[in-house]
Amino acid sequence: MGLPKQEGYRKAAEIACEKLKGIDLSQQAENGGFTFTPDKGIEIPFFGKNYTIDPETCTFHSPDESVTSLVTKGVILHYILGADGFPLSKKFITYGEIPGGLTYAGVFRRRVILPFINAFGQNLEAFKKTAEAYHGVPSLLGDAAFTFQIFPKIPVTLVLWEEDEEFPPSGKMLFDASIDHYLDLEDVVVMGEMIVGRLKAGIQE
Repeated sequence: MGLPKQEGYRKAAEIACEKLKGIDLSQQAENGGFTFTPDKGIEIPFFGKNYTIDPETCTFHSPDESVTSLVTKGVILHYILGADGFPLSKKFITYGEIPGGLTYAGVFRRRVILPFINAFGQNLEAFKKTAEAYHGVPSLLGDAAFTFQIFPKIPVTLVLWEEDEEFPPSGKMLFDASIDHYLDLEDVVVMGEMIVGRLKAGIQE
């Protein structure tokens, strides 16, 4: 990751940490489906891993004691800050169908969809195996599809059509239509990159 991008993530995390001190965390916990108590702080699941956050120091802890990356911190903090409690719609939408998303749909395709297709478009079984390892729930879409509970209020479904004699491989990432009540457009891109990145890393494990 280039230094300017890394610096951007650092600054975004710092700003979010400051905002964390000035909000009603009990209300945000109710809105976002995570927990907050004064003695334990914030406890929130993100893509199968539970994080504990001290809101005063903005210190992150995970069960495996691994260092939490700046990008992970930023996305988690933005979810905590932005969650407004809007109910899930149970309706799938693409990135381009998120309000304002059409303008950045090309960016999303380049940063998220193409890496997904390149990694799994010719290897459907690898997608199934790594998706199951991340507790993906199978869905009857495409040649293979799995839904991942990324945050308590953000399910994400990845759909893959494998390459065949007539068509090249293709893929989609689908969101609940309530996604914009929890993350902004850039955070959705970053979250999508992280999901695909973890699945790609799972191929090697």
